Amino acid sequence: MIKAPTPDEIEYEDSDDEALPVSGVYGLWLKVTLLSVLHCLKYRTCSGQFIFDRDNIFFDFVCDELGLDPERARQKIKEAIKN
Repeated sequence: MIKAPTPDEIEYEDSDDEALPVSGVYGLWLKVTLLSVLHCLKYRTCSGQFIFDRDNIFFDFVCDELGLDPERARQKIKEAIKN
């Protein structure tokens, strides 16, 4: 099984824009989602306003584009924060 990197091992600076082959609205919300998840994992807490708001169509949009079920993604993030 592949071990996921810890939040401290992930660089989330805009140092390599070539790494994100997306742009426009999806690219923006992908970055917002990624930064939100990394913040939650690094600090083991989430304000919940972006990721856990059921009315947030943008989180759902990004999950759908990635082929993820938004509710399952939220559950996995909650589990990761607890561990």
